[in-house]
Amino acid sequence: DAEAVTGPGQSLSYRQLDRLSDALAGILLARGLKPEQPVALWADRSAETITAIAAILKAGGAVLPLDPAQPEQRLAYILSEAAPLAVLARDPEGPSGKGIAPASTLSIAHAELQNLAPPVSLPDISCDQAAYVLFTSGTTGRPKGVVQTHRMLQNLCAHQLALAPNPGRVLQFAALGFDVSFQEIIPALCGGSTLVLLSQEQSQDAAALAKILSDQRITRAFLPVAVLPILADGLLTLEEDLDCDLFAAGEALKLDDKTRKALRRLGQGSLYNHY
Repeated sequence: DAEAVTGPGQSLSYRQLDRLSDALAGILLARGLKPEQPVALWADRSAETITAIAAILKAGGAVLPLDPAQPEQRLAYILSEAAPLAVLARDPEGPSGKGIAPASTLSIAHAELQNLAPPVSLPDISCDQAAYVLFTSGTTGRPKGVVQTHRMLQNLCAHQLALAPNPGRVLQFAALGFDVSFQEIIPALCGGSTLVLLSQEQSQDAAALAKILSDQRITRAFLPVAVLPILADGLLTLEEDLDCDLFAAGEALKLDDKTRKALRRLGQGSLYNHY
């Protein structure tokens, strides 16, 4: 009954997340999903999206996030190259709303899943099966799919849980097209933490980030190095210290005096250089 996912106007307990993702996994298996077969996710920050990620992994498929903000030509190429079983989307139009026609679009609306019976059984998953596929920009200019396995996620979870064994509140900041998002989502849920989703507006307001970390009592956040100077301004205005571990990556870590001073407001938390 602990809170698994929370965000603007939405909340899921672990019991709800488990049942809803089981129901969606059953739909995918009934559609003939094969091990490691990609399932595209028309991705936004929402409880439904987290449910869909869990469902695809449970069913043995590979999560293929699609960013609706990306150019139509790129999205159409990725769908053609990856040939997913289906596209899961909150928006019933999904890719077709941008003039892209995948094989089929399935709704991930919780209202449509909550009355479905879960499958009798779910498949056994090998650690070496594909867990997700992300398409890079590609050195030739054409996107290239990079596959990561369940073993990689398992190792990542073990590492994160060794650093922070107690459940906390983890910020979901990264766009789902970046692998950092899986670093946020999977260890948080495997460790019994609460995953805190930002609205689209909040995710684009780096200046207000310190207030969000404070108001939401975030204990773990993964942020690009470039965001740290902006975050510093907000940290210095807080009335109380945070209790937050901060993981910085994306480029070489360079801290000016103001940022160093501001990061002391992490309280009992630490700054981890993941570059």
